[in-house]
Amino acid sequence: MAQIPLPERGQPLDVAYISRLAQEINNLSRDASAARYDYITIDTKDSGPQNKKMSEVRVLGVIKKLPAGKTVTAAEEIGFTHSFNGEFKFAPIVTATAINVGGGSAGGNVTVILKDPTTSGIEGTVRFNESGTATVNVNLIIIGVPN
Repeated sequence: MAQIPLPERGQPLDVAYISRLAQEINNLSRDASAARYDYITIDTKDSGPQNKKMSEVRVLGVIKKLPAGKTVTAAEEIGFTHSFNGEFKFAPIVTATAINVGGGSAGGNVTVILKDPTTSGIEGTVRFNESGTATVNVNLIIIGVPN
């Protein structure tokens, strides 16, 4: 990328300097708009695929902390929610990953189940498949078209 020298304080801005600025801005614009990887397709359940520039997409990374050091039994479930506060035009794509923060076997033997996301939020459940003491977080990655 070209480096345009900064003008000295009090230096008059001549046509050549302004022309160089305009040329580099045009180069940046051309390079940014021509790149194929600057676009993302989000497949919405109600309106089909939405092709958007990366700058027109909202991505959230969320950590949902479940109660720490909780004694659980096999088949016990703990629910969680996350509100989107009207940020999305369509229901976003949401993925969830359970993180065994405590390191115990009960926290390492879980299933995360998500309900169908809406534009308002997401609900999910962590199901423990083993009894014991567990400290589990759920990491959410949320990708959608903003309002």
